[in-house]
Parts: sequence; C-alpha cells; structure tokens
Amino acid sequence: DSSRPLLIAASMNLENKRMRPKPHFVDFLHTIMTFIDYDVGTDQFNTWLGGLNALAAEPGTRVSDIAYFIHSVSDLIRDNIIFSSSSVKWKTTASRFSFSNDTAFVVDIPESDIICYAQRDSTIIYDTRGSYSTVDKIWKGNGGIIDWKKAGFPEEEMFAQAGSYSIDLTGPSFEMDSVLFTNKTYFDEAIYGKLADRAINISKPGNSPYPKFESYQKTFFLEDIYENINFRGGLAFEGAKVIGKGQAYMPAVIKIFRNDTVVVKAEADNFIFNRESIQTQSTSFTLYLGKDSIYHSDIAFSYNVPGRELNTFKSRFPTSRSPYFNSYHKMDMYFDYLSWKMDESLISLSRARGASIGQAYFESNSYFSEKEFLDLMGIDDYHPLFRLRSFAEWYYSDTFPVDELARWMKQRNEDVMALCIDLANKGFIFFDRLNNEVTIKQKLHDYISAYGKKKDYDVMSIFSETRSPVDNAILNLRDYKMDINGVPGIFLSDSQNVRIFPYDRSILLEENRS
Repeated sequence: DSSRPLLIAASMNLENKRMRPKPHFVDFLHTIMTFIDYDVGTDQFNTWLGGLNALAAEPGTRVSDIAYFIHSVSDLIRDNIIFSSSSVKWKTTASRFSFSNDTAFVVDIPESDIICYAQRDSTIIYDTRGSYSTVDKIWKGNGGIIDWKKAGFPEEEMFAQAGSYSIDLTGPSFEMDSVLFTNKTYFDEAIYGKLADRAINISKPGNSPYPKFESYQKTFFLEDIYENINFRGGLAFEGAKVIGKGQAYMPAVIKIFRNDTVVVKAEADNFIFNRESIQTQSTSFTLYLGKDSIYHSDIAFSYNVPGRELNTFKSRFPTSRSPYFNSYHKMDMYFDYLSWKMDESLISLSRARGASIGQAYFESNSYFSEKEFLDLMGIDDYHPLFRLRSFAEWYYSDTFPVDELARWMKQRNEDVMALCIDLANKGFIFFDRLNNEVTIKQKLHDYISAYGKKKDYDVMSIFSETRSPVDNAILNLRDYKMDINGVPGIFLSDSQNVRIFPYDRSILLEENRS
C-alpha cells in the first residue's frame, strides 16, 4: 500500500543513523502499532513517516532527536501529551489532531484546553488552538482564556483573553503580549497588557504569585478602591496580589479620606493590595493636620482594610530612621511605630510591634547645638552643611541628584550617598531614595545661621521612654494636642540652664511647641 515505501525508507534511515534495535526500533514499532490501535488515518500516518524520513535524512540530526520524534507522537495519540520531560508535562484535551509536513513536520491541535503540569501544580489555557513542532518544541497558539482560579478568584471575575502567542514547551512557564484582561472589581472595561503564568507549587490560593498581568496603560485613577481610599498609578496583578505601580518622578499615590477630607497621602514606587490590606516597604507619607502635616520621606506603610487601621514603621532601608517632620508642633520626631484606627481620633506614636520598651525623641525645629554642629564636620576640611548649601546655590535648586553632588564634590558616589543618608537621619535633608535625590530642609539653613549668630535658636528636645502598654505619645485629631509620656525632664535653655521636670513624667504639646 502507500505506506510501504515510506516504512522501508524510514527503517533504512534509522539503520543509517546506527540506531539500535532496542530501544529505538522497538519504539518505532510501538508507535506504528499506536497508529493502528487508535485508528489514525493512513494519510496522517504517511505524513508522520514523511516527517520522520526528512528528519533522519538530515546529516546533523542527533539520534536523541529522532528517538523523541518517534515516541512523542505515540504519547500524543495515546495520552494527549504534547511534550513530556522529567520536570514538565504539557497535555491537550483534544481527542483529534492533524499532521502537516510542508516545510517541516507540524502537529495541529484544534480548539481545546492545553495544560502544563509541573511541581505538583498545573496551569491551563482554555479554548485555545495552535500547532507545534516536535523538533523545536515550540507551541504557536492563537486565542484562549487564562483565569485566576488558582489565586482564589472566580473564573468569571478575573481572566485574560489571548491573541497570538508562542510557548517553549520544555519549561513550565509562558508569557503573552497584547492580552485583553478583565477584572470586574477594578475596571468597567477590559484592558490590554502582557501576561505571564507558571505552574508552581503553592500552599494555598492566597499565596499564589501567578498568573501575572501588567497593563500597558501606565496611569489609572480609581475612586474607592477600598472604602474612602482613592488610588492613582499603574496596575499589575500577580496571583492574589494587586500591585499599584509608579514610575520615575511619577509615583503611585494613595489618598485616604475621613469625613470627605483627605487626611493621608502616601506616594510609593509600588503598593501591594489584597483583600485585607495595603502594604509597601517605602513610601513618602503625609498625615494632614488641617493646613499643617506630619511628613516622612521614606517609611514603611500598611493599612488593614477590615479594621481600618493605618500603620507606619521603620523598614530595612536606612533612610527610614530619619525623623518625621511635624509642621504643626514645629518638631522633628523620632519613634518606631505610628498606629491609627481611623474610626477613632487618637494616633499612637510608640514602640515597635512586639517590643516592651518604647523610646522616642522630639526635637524643636529651631534646635541648635554647637557641639553637634562641630561633630558633623569630623576631620573634614569643609563642613558638610556648608558644602550642601554651596552646591544648592550653584545648582540653583534645593533639590538635586546625589550623583551630581558627588561629581561636584569630586568624591565617590558611595561616600556621598552615605553622607546624605546620615544628614537625612539627623533631619537636615529629605532623601528621595527611589530617584536618588535630596532636598535641603530649612533646618540646614537655620543651623548654619545659628552657628554664625545670625539667628535665634533653642535647645528644646524631649526624650521619652515608656514600658508597654504605655505609648510614647498620643496625638488627638480633634484639637491636634499631643500627650508625650515617659519624659524625665526637658532642657529649655543652655545659657540660663533652665530645665523642667514634668509631673507624672507627662507633658501636653500644643501648636508651635507651646
């Protein structure tokens, strides 16, 4: 019949490649029997033999490639396996398929689901069609649906529709461009972007980092992303997490409202949203007190959605140890943890979570110490505060890049970076770590003026130490008065040696340190 010459040619080609009776010829006969047992048509059988002969006749073809070509078709016919290795397996739900052999042997799969199995997990592309080569092991698909069920979302609530795409079948992951993404929680209409998915073992749906989707659109404005919270920025979806993303000089922004008034603004390179929280390790944080505010340029931030509790705290970044700038009380404030249950009017400034002792330090914006001024200079020939002021005058701006300052100072970037971090932590500058920029605070100018006897100053500083459950300070949002606890004494004047010793080691701080 029509298959006989092709079979003879295939046997001779295998012999010429010095393929062994076992396992190679045994696998060859096994595959032939698979075609017969599963009633695959003669045309398809002949097309496969033609592909085998073309591959075996190529001088550079390896024996392992021919062996894989033979048994892979048997796997497909018997078990719907598109590709299989020790680490990954791809299957189709299609019961029928076809072969073509125009310029190369290709397996065509009609509309079906294709499934990747790896690490005791799977990922599925639903209702897709495509073809693949058993030689290069690349799947070329068109259409299909990827949902977020493994991340815990209903399939009709969050999914992506694929266009044309390709997958390297030897791995457990894939990426797609120009997918159309639907998320009924965040968007009224589907949006375009890129998708990545991977079969990876997860302990529970809430921990799944896949599928991932990132929109091409870089800025969205979403009102009430949670109750009384608005968001502006880019969006990416990573499994159960939603990532609010910013760009250089255009951070993602969260605004939190209370009684229809913005009370908190947080700007960050990224925020992590899930059903119960908002988190970021680094944010520019502003808490509004009427026309004034409490500000920190680089602090960790979290918001518990069910409990409506906001927290800020020190992160692994050294600039998080810089002070909060309080324009209402005219103080720089050093403490570990800010906590506010937003249905209440009291904000606690206190110890880190889990600590039994809390220490805080409050320093007047007009504070000056000649000893500390001279200590800043160390063994340098030129005082760092004068150098920063001189550079700002040369640069015509109080905000400038650290690398420009290093070039002007003719010092290594690393050394100038360390200097700027130290000055930020002492309250002289704001440090924008993401854009590697600093902004000179008024305190730097005032310190220089006070040293030159050109400006009045004070030495008011307040040290607080408390034991749990007493907080270092409580800020009342009704009148903005701040109770500071654990205060052994306050030094008010060095020239007149004036000190006060608070009754019950507690003081009440009002506007402008009064």
